[in-house]
Parts: sequence; structure tokens; C-alpha cells
Amino acid sequence: MKSSIAESPFFDGKDFELNGNAMHVAASQGHNHILQILLDHGGDINSWTRSEKMSVAQFFAPEFRYSMSPLYNAINKKHKHTVKFLLDKGASLVVEKPDFSRPCIPSSQRRLNALHIAAKYGQDHLVRYLDVEYGIGIDLPDQGGNTALSYAMESSENLPVIQYLISEGADPNLMDDEGFTPLHRAMTFPDVEEAKLIVTALIEAGADMDAFNNGGHNTPMTMAIRFAQSELITMLVDAGAFVDAFHLRLALNDPQGGTRNDAPACVDALLRRGIPEGSEDHVKRFLQEDNAEAAEILHSHGIGLPDESPEGIDKLFQVILDLEPTDDDENESLTFLITHYGDVIRGSEPEEVIAKLLTSGHICKKGIVSLMNPSINTNWRGEKDKTLLHILADDIEWHTLGSDFSLLHALLDHGIDVNAREKDGLTALHLLIKGNNLTPDSDEVWFTEVLDLLLAKGLDINAVDNKGWTALHYLANSLDVDSLTLSVSSTTAFTV
Repeated sequence: MKSSIAESPFFDGKDFELNGNAMHVAASQGHNHILQILLDHGGDINSWTRSEKMSVAQFFAPEFRYSMSPLYNAINKKHKHTVKFLLDKGASLVVEKPDFSRPCIPSSQRRLNALHIAAKYGQDHLVRYLDVEYGIGIDLPDQGGNTALSYAMESSENLPVIQYLISEGADPNLMDDEGFTPLHRAMTFPDVEEAKLIVTALIEAGADMDAFNNGGHNTPMTMAIRFAQSELITMLVDAGAFVDAFHLRLALNDPQGGTRNDAPACVDALLRRGIPEGSEDHVKRFLQEDNAEAAEILHSHGIGLPDESPEGIDKLFQVILDLEPTDDDENESLTFLITHYGDVIRGSEPEEVIAKLLTSGHICKKGIVSLMNPSINTNWRGEKDKTLLHILADDIEWHTLGSDFSLLHALLDHGIDVNAREKDGLTALHLLIKGNNLTPDSDEVWFTEVLDLLLAKGLDINAVDNKGWTALHYLANSLDVDSLTLSVSSTTAFTV
């Protein structure tokens, strides 16, 4: 007595889950003789699995749930003999559950067909067989608008399939429902050498290199940039693809912040035909966004600022100075401007610029040291008759973060007077105590280092201000007894 295999329970083995029945299992294992037995006992050659997830590509592709036939399982597992067996027995070329209101043939169904699956898994001999023997339309789409060529973009190892489909007239510019073409997909391949062969084949077949997807955000070029495919960018540029300043920005910007490690190679590729209009604006924007590394890469390729007049440079310098300081990091944007436009920024009074930097809240040690060269006026006086050493001493703990005393060394090397007094008679040592909020919990290491450097240049540690106070008076006035003892013990130079 025959049983209905098509109505038998779905199979969920411990190590083998198909969500299908015995027909699906036998097809997936390539067991033609078992399939014949099942067919003899009422097996349905076009029965369907419950549900199976699949997408056309690894990236930028929606995932669909399909109900599949045994023919799908045979193709998926590359059992060509089983594929032929099932087709000879009348299996439908539509391998997903069809729309039963329409004829169950590929040309009438916007569904997955056998050619799609054979192309997806790189089975070039089966692709030829299905094309020649069954005449499945090369450009027939599935429910997502994907053709066999789209499915062939699953892997860069599918070059023989791609070449065959193109030779048979597959249209490389057909878009899926998301607006992606095969050339978009080719930009995501991790193996660049294999990808280059596929990109060459698609371009030679007339693929549109500037096609936008439906969202209007992605072309093959932007995809290549997002996936850091500098060699593929080179191919697109050399073949005439559109390049503008936006592409440069995209190549340089890391979504996680900062600059991408692969940015220089991508920028090199994008600039092979010259500098796009408006690129200078991005140098300025990167500096304002605290991304001097990106600005430096563009500058190294001959891209400057949009306004390089003295007025333009000074204005941008002030804009960056007015930005919120970035924690305890060096402001590389200020350093960039000083490095490349130092003569303009320096002007006739570099001391005034240095004073402005020291009081801005930004850390710019490298830039300030650069402004001191070749020389500065060590007798310059600013507000309240302060020298640059006074101004530095006011906030020296901030400017020596990481035990970097380069600013102090530079001023001392230029011969600045360590005993100079400002309006109220305060020396740098007075301000060192007053301006840096020394507390019982303060780390005295930086203080000792600074004090030793000043002493080596002749510091008068007992100098008094207009009130008659020494630095020790200010220290005693701000700390408890224990802290005072600690501070005094850090040097024997104080006279108590």
C-alpha cells in the first residue's frame, strides 16, 4: 500500500535540518535510488520545505524566506546527477513555491528558478546545461528583481558563470528592487584579484559605472570606497567613472571617528585624473571637525584651503581656536595650520599668537614650539605685563600633561627671564603655585620637575611680590600642614 510522501512529516534531524520531507533529504544527499522509491510511493517531486532563509549577496541585500523544492536541495548540494534525475521526472524549473494562479514556468513566475540557484553556487556546467537544454531566460528575475547574473555575484569565485552569462547576453545593468546592479555587488568582494577580473568583464559588457541605487546614495564607486577597494577604485577611475569631492570625503571619513587606515590608497586612486572641484572645502571642514589627519592627506596631494590669503588663514585659525577644547589631546588642526601656514600665522608678533594659544584651553605644544623658531622676543609683555613664561606658569599642569615639558624647555632655551615680574610683582614661580590649584591630593612630580628646570636657569625662589609674599607664602595659604610639609620637602631651595 502506497503512502503519501508529500504529506509526510517535515524532517528535523539532530545534525540535519531541512524543514522538508523525505524527498528533500534524499535530494540533498544525491540518492537517486531513494528518490525513485519515494516517487513510487507517492512522493511529490514539487513538494515544498516549510521555510528557508536566503539572500542574493552578503551585503546590502534583503533576506527572504522561501519554501523550496527538492530540485533546489539537489542544486544547492551540487548533485548534478540528481538535478538531471529530478528534471527528467518532471520537476518544475521554479524551485520556490510558486504563485499557483499562474503557469508554473519561470517566464510566468517572479520566483527563484533553477538557473538562479546554479549561478549562485557557481555551477557553470549546470548553468550551461539549464540554458541549452531548458532555455530558461537569462534575465528572468526572482521576487526581489534579482537575475541569474545578480546571483552569480554571490562569490568572486563565480567568474566562469559570470563570463558565460554575459556571453549569452545577460544585461549587466538590470537592477534589483533595491536598485543595485551586479557592478555594485562586485565592489564588495574580499578577494581583490578575483574581483578585478569580474569588474573587467562587467565594464567590458557595458556596465553603468555611475548607476545610483534606489536610495540615491550608492554607486559602484561609493561601494568601492566603503569597502576600501583602492584597486577597484583605480579601475573605475581609469574607465571613466565620475569622481567628485564627495568621494574624497567618503574615502577619508571613518564612521567610527577619525580617518580610515586605508584612506591614503583610496585617495591616491580617486585623484588619478586630477583634483575634483571643491576639494579645498573639505580640507577646511576636516580641520573644523578636528580631523587634521584627513586634511593632511589631502594637502599632501596638493589640495590646500579654499582661501589661503592672510585674512582667510587668520579667520580659520580663530574659528578653530574658538572651538571647544578636546579633553587632553593635542589639537592637530591648529598644528596643521601652523605647520603649513606658519609664516602667515606668525605675523610680526608671534608672541601674541603664542599667548593666545596658551590661554585658549587647547593643547598645541608642537605648534607653539614651531612658532618660537627661529626666534621670539623674550621681553614681550602681554596683559597685566605678563611674559610668556608667566602665561605658561598660570596653567602649566595642563600644558605638561604626559610629562611633556617641551614648551618650558623651548622658552628657557630662548633665554626667557625666569625671575621677571608682572604687574603685581609676581614671578613665574608665584603663578606656578597660585594658578595650578595644588591640593593635598596633587601629584607633586610635575611640580618638582618644573621647579628643577627653573632653578637651573637661576630662579630666585625667595623673590617677593608687591605684597611681600614669596611663593612659599602662597603655598602655605592654600594647603594644609601635611601638604605644606610635602611640598617643602620636594626641594631644599625654599627659605622657611
